Parts: sequence; C-alpha cells; structure tokens
Amino acid sequence: RYVQTPTVASIHAAAAKLGLPLMLKSRLGAYDGRGNAVLKSTSDADIEIALSSLGMSGVDNEKELDLYAEGWVDFRAEIAVMVIRSSNGEVKAYPAANAIQTDSICRVVLTPARSVPPHIREQCEAIATKAVTSLGEGASGAFGVELFWT
Repeated sequence: RYVQTPTVASIHAAAAKLGLPLMLKSRLGAYDGRGNAVLKSTSDADIEIALSSLGMSGVDNEKELDLYAEGWVDFRAEIAVMVIRSSNGEVKAYPAANAIQTDSICRVVLTPARSVPPHIREQCEAIATKAVTSLGEGASGAFGVELFWT
C-alpha cells in the first residue's frame, strides 16, 4: 500500500487513503531507513518537520516533491535476503538476515536472522528468489530484497 506524493496536497490525500502514521520515503538516494520520515499528523508543522528531515523543507502546495508514502506496517522483524543472479540466469539466495532498526534506521544486521523461526526464514528466501527470477532475462547482479514479518 503506497501512493505517489508529489505535492503537499497529495500527502494529505495519502493520509486520508492509507491512514496515519504514514511513512514518507524519498524516491531516490534512500537506503537502510535513511530518506524516510514518519508522519503522525497532517498539520502543516508536522509536514514541514518531515519534509525538512528529508531535505525538502518549505511547505508549498505547488512544490514538486520526489516522494511516495507507504501505509504504516506493524511488524515483528525486518528480514533482508541477498539474491545473486548470474548472467546465464542462475539464482542463489544467501541466508535471510535480521535487520535491527532504531528510529527507523537499520543499525545492526544479524545473519542468519536469529529472532525469526527457520520456516519463516526459508519462506523469505523463497519469496526473494522468486522476486529476482521474475525480473527476467538481462537482470543479473546482486539484489537486496527486504521483507516484513508481520
């Protein structure tokens, strides 16, 4: 559940559609929780604080924003799987890792994912492998697939 939020008005619409809190995310240059801001209300002050934390200060309904918004997800753990795909289509998933967050920023990664039961880790590895395989011919390299265990 996500929507493009190119304007402040669209942030209000996203909150109405997806509910609060909302996770605002930069479309470019975001990684490991950086480039994210939690929006708990749609007051001008809170939107300004969120946009400022993303380097996009200045509440202006006409200003073009390179953002999207995700509905809030309560999760038990964030799980990351690195998948390697060769140029000839071979796919290999590394063991699922547990990404430990502090203030929505990844601070520690544990491999294998210690707080996640083995059957959940295996499901995550299978989902990640299927996702990378679905990219089709020409997609090769290292892919990081992030999942939430809810």
